[in-house]
Amino acid sequence: MHSYSDENRAYTFAAVNQSEPLSCFNHYNPNASVDNSQNMNTLTDQDLDTSICPNHSLCQIINIEGFIPSEAGKDFYIRNYCEAGESNWGSCSRYRTKKILNLCPDFVLPDSDFSIDEILDKLEEE
Repeated sequence: MHSYSDENRAYTFAAVNQSEPLSCFNHYNPNASVDNSQNMNTLTDQDLDTSICPNHSLCQIINIEGFIPSEAGKDFYIRNYCEAGESNWGSCSRYRTKKILNLCPDFVLPDSDFSIDEILDKLEEE
């Protein structure tokens, strides 16, 4: 279960199991806070290398064959975001979304222009 809140809304994301789609529950609670205590990970060599995105090993762009239909498109994203230094992967919409929501929907690509609110709205529609 994952949570996100801003000054106007709080969200809880949950999937019963990995084969089911993620569900989003919208709760109006401006005083809600995000509990990141369960997100503590151990430090790895990759975490120390700022040329590679910290989400690299788990990102669907890297790990799921066909996630980006064209091999040239996949190579472009990897070269210009995933393995291009912190200033580039730090601007990746997938990285920023994962950092804020602790998940990244499939429709968000590195160069997507969605705001977090737009992403949450789109998740609510699904």
